[in-house]
Amino acid sequence: MKRIVLVLTMAFALLACAMFGGSVLSRASENSNTVDSTTNSVSANLQNKQQDSLRDQWHSESETVEQGSAQGGVEDEEEDPDMPKGKRRGIDEETYLRLRDEYIARRRGIEPGRPFDPLARGRAVRQMEVQEALQAEAAKSLQLNRSSAFGSTFTSATWTPIGPAPLPNGNAQGGSSVAVSGRVTAVVVDPTNSNKVYLGTAQGGVWRSLDGGATWFSIFDSAQSLAIGALALAPSSPSTLYVGTGEFNSCGDCFFGAGLYRVDNADTSATLVGPINPQITLSGFTYNVFSGRGITKILVKPDDPTTIFVTTARGIGGSGANSLGLVPTLATRGLYRSTNATSAATSVTFQKLVVTTDNSPDSPGTGNEDTPDVVMEPGEPNNLLVTAIGPSGTSLASGIYRTINALASNPTFAQVLPLPNNVRANLAINKVGATVTVYAATGETPAGGPTCTTGSGALRKSTNGGLTWSSQLAGGGGFCGGQCFYNIAVAVDPNDANVIYLGGDARGSCSDAMKKSINGGASFVRDDNGLHADSHALFFDPLTSPTIYTGNDGGVWKRASNAAPGSAWTNLNGGSLNTLQFESVAVHPTDQFMTIGGTQDNGTEAQQTSSGNWISAEGGDGGYALIDQIATDNTNVTMYHTFFNETGTQIGFDRIVNTGCLSTKNSWPTRGDFGFPDQTSVACDGTADLLNNGISRNDNVLFYAPMALGPGIPNTVYFGSDRLYRSSDRGDHMTVVSQAPISGTSPVSTIAISPQDDSVRIVGMQNGQVWATSTGSSSLVNITSGSFPANPNESIINKFVGRAVIDPNDKNVAYVAFSFFAPAGQGVWKITNLGSAAGSSPVAPNWTASGSGIPSVPINALVIDPINSNHIYAGTDIGVYNSTDGGVTWDPYGTGLPRSAVFDIAIQSPARILRVATHGRGMWEASIPGSGGPNTVQFSAASQTVNETLDQTTHADLTVTRAGDISGAATIDYASADGSASERSDYLAAVGTLHFAAGEASKTITVFIVDDRFAEAAETFTVNLSNPVGCTLGSPATFTVTIDSSNDPVDGPNPVKDASFDSDFFVRQHYIDFFNREAD
Repeated sequence: MKRIVLVLTMAFALLACAMFGGSVLSRASENSNTVDSTTNSVSANLQNKQQDSLRDQWHSESETVEQGSAQGGVEDEEEDPDMPKGKRRGIDEETYLRLRDEYIARRRGIEPGRPFDPLARGRAVRQMEVQEALQAEAAKSLQLNRSSAFGSTFTSATWTPIGPAPLPNGNAQGGSSVAVSGRVTAVVVDPTNSNKVYLGTAQGGVWRSLDGGATWFSIFDSAQSLAIGALALAPSSPSTLYVGTGEFNSCGDCFFGAGLYRVDNADTSATLVGPINPQITLSGFTYNVFSGRGITKILVKPDDPTTIFVTTARGIGGSGANSLGLVPTLATRGLYRSTNATSAATSVTFQKLVVTTDNSPDSPGTGNEDTPDVVMEPGEPNNLLVTAIGPSGTSLASGIYRTINALASNPTFAQVLPLPNNVRANLAINKVGATVTVYAATGETPAGGPTCTTGSGALRKSTNGGLTWSSQLAGGGGFCGGQCFYNIAVAVDPNDANVIYLGGDARGSCSDAMKKSINGGASFVRDDNGLHADSHALFFDPLTSPTIYTGNDGGVWKRASNAAPGSAWTNLNGGSLNTLQFESVAVHPTDQFMTIGGTQDNGTEAQQTSSGNWISAEGGDGGYALIDQIATDNTNVTMYHTFFNETGTQIGFDRIVNTGCLSTKNSWPTRGDFGFPDQTSVACDGTADLLNNGISRNDNVLFYAPMALGPGIPNTVYFGSDRLYRSSDRGDHMTVVSQAPISGTSPVSTIAISPQDDSVRIVGMQNGQVWATSTGSSSLVNITSGSFPANPNESIINKFVGRAVIDPNDKNVAYVAFSFFAPAGQGVWKITNLGSAAGSSPVAPNWTASGSGIPSVPINALVIDPINSNHIYAGTDIGVYNSTDGGVTWDPYGTGLPRSAVFDIAIQSPARILRVATHGRGMWEASIPGSGGPNTVQFSAASQTVNETLDQTTHADLTVTRAGDISGAATIDYASADGSASERSDYLAAVGTLHFAAGEASKTITVFIVDDRFAEAAETFTVNLSNPVGCTLGSPATFTVTIDSSNDPVDGPNPVKDASFDSDFFVRQHYIDFFNREAD
């Protein structure tokens, strides 16, 4: 995945504020961590300096990337995982990345350019935990049954992950297809047991393997933040794992975290202690140590697990809002030390160590610079090397710093290698005998050649523990393609200082996903066989060979370090590793398994035949996903998905009309406006691209443009830019059905169409307005309520309506939800007179706040149960809530769902399944109460043709499915019957009873075909269902099998025993009569 630092105003620097604070363990700890946000001169000075500094860094880094883009390098890459060649259509990559980052930030409650409350999400999580505890206690003591009409309780639902774990056909270097998962940011291996491996992921938390990476288990789902920046095991106590939340990779979804966690007994019970985020006072102002920051590195003193060093840097994205109108003080960035890290979470203390005084808000200055890395000399914990990133301007702080008294009360540091401003550096250290070798991978422009992109990476070397440094090593130039702020990783073999691994971007003239040197950096060889692009982590396991692990945007791999460059890496992305970042989910109307969903980085995925069985159907970034709800089978299914859009370049979506295209990756035909003529060549589904279908690429549009379906055969299709488009022919022709534009330059953020009446429509806008029609008019009515909550960011342009839904049973009732930190209880609003409010003579809309029980947190998704409109489900930034009274009150739904942002939600009603798309923990599902309608049993298709093949076993497999309420057991009989084909001479009789267990949805009947060795006309027989028990007979209940024997010879042999069916008759007949019958 490519990333770019956003060009932002001064206020957007405050996106680095803390998302969380306090401990979940007690009210006392919460109070102790409350930030005193009283404005004073010191606090104001701190914020002003931080804002000025960060603003300069934003602009400077963006300018660096712009220069790099202008000099080439990107076009030299073979296949960008984010932007497949077939979808680029000339889009500007820098704009593409900026738009995506802004979109995701808004979904998480952030508005570029505005401050926010860094503790908001933490408070929401704690409120949810209290609600869940009350639910559990009430259910335990009172046997609470909130849905007795349906015979089950809401609190009894258990969330189950359904993958992809992994996605089997992701992208690798060289164009190969490999298993992938989500972005891996850190890897550590137990120094005493190579089988114990731990992964940190971008939004998926921490994972543990006890078998060297073959299988994985999540151990961090209950934490307040699943964004991981660093991991460290205590060498003297390797069951103690330190976890730094918050990712510093300068990307729009590199979210800051909740602070530090300690995982006790990490290899067994994995007990989470934290978040650890104590207060510290410097020069008269107080802040929480990790508030608003990403933890970039953790070092543990080898013989003492209580002493740790932690480095911090900016957190770019994340969730937060300024609900009080005040911005708490940011934590200053740099190096911190604790000497009691194994204490209780509320007792751990930290000391700020002064590496550089640059950009200090305090006096005397303690420094405030991004600190990406710190390494310790093996065997000498007093000797540390630290990297710092100075801002643009006259600062001279960028570079590498060294101390030889890190354990002293006040360690002293000296700059040993100056680097250009805004240049990141990561370190790798090796000690063999008395020689300490250190390598520094930096974001410098390679020297010695004009062909490389500005800032595409360089490598430097020290052989005296970092005291002095070489000039750039010729072999290390050009590995990150101008993106060293995002993809940079370096490691040196602990036993051989000449063996270096250097990870970067992707294959290109000045970039590589991975390359290796065996001569101390004099030269490198490309070494990315089977790897995904964008490297972030490298770790040596010294016990085995040694073994090198690498983590990138596609997951985790390992290999023996002494393997020749170019040797295949072992893919470790199986074993339940479920970390994809979904944007959307769509379900089939009758097939409980068939699901599609868009993901960040890894395209649009499809689950077809069973739970957890996924494939990647389209590459790039996947946005909204839709499945036509009139589909009657799982073959002839019309599906849609949006991808990236850019005003002036391309706006549109993809569509297929059958599921055969799902297995042909990147083959979906496109509809929209791309500035190219319509295509004549047809795609896998027999249709061609329509690149001028009525949508205009000059509209203002979100990065992921919203789509929705209405009723009709086929379903009507709606698409939102700054106006609403409609199609009645599956998107071949789109017509504007609103004002053009609806509300100035604001794009549409959500669309809702009544399942009862296609003329009843709602659109929500990025600016917080809601427009609608109940007559199908192209002049929408502004039904925005004056009581809607103001965005706490004090915004007049972004109140981001996250979702709108219309009651499937009452087209006068609808709900909207806001994707920002609205006051608690005001995130969901309900209208009860939509018909008259949006009619030809509009009356005042009757809106009421309908979110009581939902904390102040972004709400991204709503869905109403079609069999009971009082039951509503909301996907929020911290999980799922439900209401059973039409939105009057809400409670958390189910148990076991990680604290991950839920971006979309859908109900598969016949199976009574609620399915959610999380942004970092894949797809999850839970049962919901109620009957999905009559429990019917039927064949999945009505007919099949099979060949009567010489010397081969031939059989017909007939699938029988259940639909509706399948919560109980059921049985049904089946029996074959002759048509023109005869039992025994043409097929073997199939007679029996199918027994469905509770919840079981399908079974298979196998009928064997007999080869009679005669070429003859096609013959048929049927298999019929009957005598249903615990269910009703659905349609089709008869399955016709056609036998094609055209391949048989005219006078073929008729042996006693043949290969076509081993257990044939005891003595095979050697004649048939003129009625084509064999004797009994």
